[in-house]
Amino acid sequence: MMLKYIKSGFTLAEILITLGIVVVISALVIPGLLTAYKKHMTVIKVREAYSIFSQVIKRSVLDNGDVSGWDLSGGSAVVPEIYLIPYIQGVSKIPVDIIQKKGNELVTLSTAGGGGNIYHGAPSYHGNNTAYYLPNGMSFNLYMYGGALDIVVDINGLTNKPNILGIDGFVFQIDKEKSVVRPKCHSGETMHGKCIRDDNFIYYRGYCCAAMIEKNGWRISKDYPWGNGGR
Repeated sequence: MMLKYIKSGFTLAEILITLGIVVVISALVIPGLLTAYKKHMTVIKVREAYSIFSQVIKRSVLDNGDVSGWDLSGGSAVVPEIYLIPYIQGVSKIPVDIIQKKGNELVTLSTAGGGGNIYHGAPSYHGNNTAYYLPNGMSFNLYMYGGALDIVVDINGLTNKPNILGIDGFVFQIDKEKSVVRPKCHSGETMHGKCIRDDNFIYYRGYCCAAMIEKNGWRISKDYPWGNGGR
């Protein structure tokens, strides 16, 4: 008795349909996974920056006393050299020519362009300020105004885009009374510069975004203004 073998397999049409389904599913799923990963890594880096500067201030206070007694007369070009830099291993100053050349692309705090305190590129501001690289690739500068001490951190480095607050730029404030570092707006003050998107500008009024992440249990919530700032 002869056995009859039945040849089985997929037709070309079936293979193409399957591939088409895979492509469609990938197009729907992969962007979401990539965004979730970017958000996850952003939170990790924000917490890392927070930890770094918290430790810096603790060590500085041990040597220099409470922040309320620091001599701030030297401005943002001198104060970091005295109270911050000696307590960060491997930090390096960013050459002024790089700051000036990239000034219109960097994360900073300025009132240029109207609308109050808006974070966006301002070559004139950077040209008169000092910025530094951390060993982990982050960059930062100290912004002083009205008695406030703000540490502006770019978690992926000065020259890497998008250079937008809430995406790769975050702000921490040195509390002069308590001698600690907190995410800007940690106390919950409501300003026009919260972690929001302003339709009048392509930049975030975002100096409270680190505080928003902290408030949400160190995660980027669904109502967080994630995106590229309109660029």
